[in-house]
Amino acid sequence: MRLELTHSYYVVPSDGEPGPWRVITAGWIYDLADSRDEPIVAFHWHPEGSGRVTRPHIHAHGQHDTVELHKLHFPTGRVSIDDVVRFLIDDLDVIPRRSDWESVLARYEQSLRHEPR
Repeated sequence: MRLELTHSYYVVPSDGEPGPWRVITAGWIYDLADSRDEPIVAFHWHPEGSGRVTRPHIHAHGQHDTVELHKLHFPTGRVSIDDVVRFLIDDLDVIPRRSDWESVLARYEQSLRHEPR
């Protein structure tokens, strides 16, 4: 498997705790491919890009008789890197490097719930 990750963000002054700065996500591209480098799925959100689709979406790759799936923009909500890691392990059978991967992701996800937005 290959995961190519692009994450765009801004660093801006914070209005309080936990520090003087905070990070705002400005877009993402998570491209997944198989061992032959054939695309599987791409999770995209590029609201400031030059394309016509600015909402979060996926591009699915595969065979279909009547449409070219990779050209479609299937709508999604926010997709985080931890969502993609869970997808890789749970659905694509990628073997995690850590036996405690679930608790590590849970702690990370919990920490995000307590961050100011």
